[in-house]
Amino acid sequence: MRHGALGLGFALSATHAKAQAAARADRWPNFQQQDHALVREVVGASHRSLERVTELVTAHPALVNATHDWGFGDWETALGAASHVGNREVATFLLARGARLDIFAAAMLGFTDVVKAMLAALPDLARTRGPHGITLLAHARAGEHAPTIAYLEACEGAGGPEVAASEPVAAAPYVGTYTGEVGEIAVSEGRLGLMFQTRDQGSIRLTPTGEHTFHPAGAPNVRIVFTVVDGAATRVEVVEADWVVSAVRRP
Repeated sequence: MRHGALGLGFALSATHAKAQAAARADRWPNFQQQDHALVREVVGASHRSLERVTELVTAHPALVNATHDWGFGDWETALGAASHVGNREVATFLLARGARLDIFAAAMLGFTDVVKAMLAALPDLARTRGPHGITLLAHARAGEHAPTIAYLEACEGAGGPEVAASEPVAAAPYVGTYTGEVGEIAVSEGRLGLMFQTRDQGSIRLTPTGEHTFHPAGAPNVRIVFTVVDGAATRVEVVEADWVVSAVRRP
């Protein structure tokens, strides 16, 4: 009888251990990597909330250099998020906790001498875009530091290529739900213009590059091409090099 009780005890202990292991796996599904949900949250919060960023980074210090891919390779760090919206408090907090200073944060914070030194060493860096394809000059303007803005306004390429004024792209022909091998793709009209969303990812702003052709913000190497018949899109293709995903518009 005693042996039976011991056996039952071992069985219960094993069951409990498995349950604990499953619970740990649920809490940390990408073991060895940072929790993807936390990475996305801290990068998102870094646009707007010092309080939330402080909570997250205090609890998980490695998040200070977290980088999230919003889609198609539009990578953004927590510091990058704070920089392009001009959130000086969040940027300063992250740098104090060990975030890696880059030229975009330096431009927003008004570190003119740092920006000048980096561009003197590598002039083409002025043309490099930050998260979402945002220019170096736009980061400086977000920080509202006049000397940095004035310097970058004189730097070729820092404000991006000159684009002729044009009428906004009409969203109506493209708006709808498309179904393909990656599941559903939603195209909608948002505050920032035409937006693209797939699976459980966030919406991505589309930038027009040609007739019925766009690229996602921060990913100019990707093309999103709509087939339009009688004024309405019937199909969409996402193209990167020799990789193509297509979807057909649902009635």
